[in-house]
Amino acid sequence: MLPTRGTCHGIFLLTHSARSGCRRSIEAWVAFAKGMPTVMAAAVNLEIVASVLCASGLAAVKDNRVIVAPSLAALEPVASDEVLMAIAAIFLAANPPPWLHASVGSGRFYPEYVPTSELSSLRWLEDALEPLLAGVKREGETENAFKIWLGALGESLIISTERGAGAVARQVSLISDQFGYDVESLRQRRYRFEVKTSIIGSDGRFYITRNEVNTAKKNPEEWFLVQVVLKPEAVTASSVTPEHVHLIRQLSSGSLVAVVPVDSEYSRWIESAEVSTETLPWMSYELAACIPHQWRFKRMAGRT
Repeated sequence: MLPTRGTCHGIFLLTHSARSGCRRSIEAWVAFAKGMPTVMAAAVNLEIVASVLCASGLAAVKDNRVIVAPSLAALEPVASDEVLMAIAAIFLAANPPPWLHASVGSGRFYPEYVPTSELSSLRWLEDALEPLLAGVKREGETENAFKIWLGALGESLIISTERGAGAVARQVSLISDQFGYDVESLRQRRYRFEVKTSIIGSDGRFYITRNEVNTAKKNPEEWFLVQVVLKPEAVTASSVTPEHVHLIRQLSSGSLVAVVPVDSEYSRWIESAEVSTETLPWMSYELAACIPHQWRFKRMAGRT
């Protein structure tokens, strides 16, 4: 789905619905938006728009209440052109089209790389289309760089902690991402750690690749998923220290394999799956109390 003017108006209505009262279900959320006294409430398929918002992480049911992403909730409560364009940018950032990177480069927009029907759907953005797409591309590149930095931070922390406890540890992710884990450590026995790093508030889910799951299955006694959760202050600190670590926990191979999708005659997952952390049988990371006090990780370049 692309952010047509109608889609963006539908997102505006659903955002207003979520902000104006406690909607305890998707159905109640959509029903309130459809009842608003506006032509667009009847013209737009709000059920589909709501489904896409949830699938892209821009809305969710949490604690028995529908919430929308802070970026949407912070918008002005008037469906002006500026607000609708801001919604388009938020939507594209969460759902980048496959042609985005090919169509924007060297400071220019190349419309010939965009399918005609899709370009037509975005024409309502007029002169804002080119800078909007360029901004979304830059934001995506920055977000990818942040994820790489965050992953390297977590792996550095586990490597330093394992070595500080006397283990022989190596960061195999520096060699290849095809090992199916990031850190290998030899204590009394071998450990293979797949490290997932997040900030408080975004630690409710992680993504796992099929290769990582296959490796977990092949090494059920050695493979563990370790989640490093940082305090929000870690993002802007001049350097990250042990005091910025909120918690470290681990999950066994068997516990992970039990919750990931299973291939069947009719479906097969290919690359990665999203896993919710809320009901998983987490264990404490065995060396959580042994983080070296001198451990430091440099601030990500360009972040303020």
